[in-house]
Amino acid sequence: MNLDKVILQWAQSHRTPPLDLFMKAVSGVTSVERVTLWAALLGILLWISRRRNEGLVLFLGTALGGWLSVPLKNLFHRHRPPLGLAIHTASFPSGHAMGSTLFFGLLAAALGRLDPHRRAAYDGLALGIILLVGCSRVYLGVHWPSDVLGGYFFGGLFLSVWTWGTRSWVKQP
Repeated sequence: MNLDKVILQWAQSHRTPPLDLFMKAVSGVTSVERVTLWAALLGILLWISRRRNEGLVLFLGTALGGWLSVPLKNLFHRHRPPLGLAIHTASFPSGHAMGSTLFFGLLAAALGRLDPHRRAAYDGLALGIILLVGCSRVYLGVHWPSDVLGGYFFGGLFLSVWTWGTRSWVKQP
């Protein structure tokens, strides 16, 4: 038995109705579409508060990187686990994990620039949310653990390149 199956079966064996509800809520608000919407709303707030470039970096990075999961899914065309909901897109990489890595990573970076003394707290909170999103996808049986790791990898790669490429757009502390 491979590690993906072992972890997925373990997660499925620990399901409870209250945890199901919580994990569905976590997944419900962190799809690529939803984090792009959150990024747009926060981008508008940053724009209004005269932090235009911060808003652009947050929104464009989340939108462009998140939608990159679509061609990646088409490229790898991996089937989803048989236990989860009937979802008709490919499984690898997890769009939720990828989009959340981008959105919460960019948000933590923006907040860290605005308040450098709390940068570690923002980074830690972002990491915790990103990990929770990935766990929710495995718990719900809609992704293999390696799909989530792939989402983290591609999201982190895009986040690194985007942050490096836009470093001159935003004021550094």
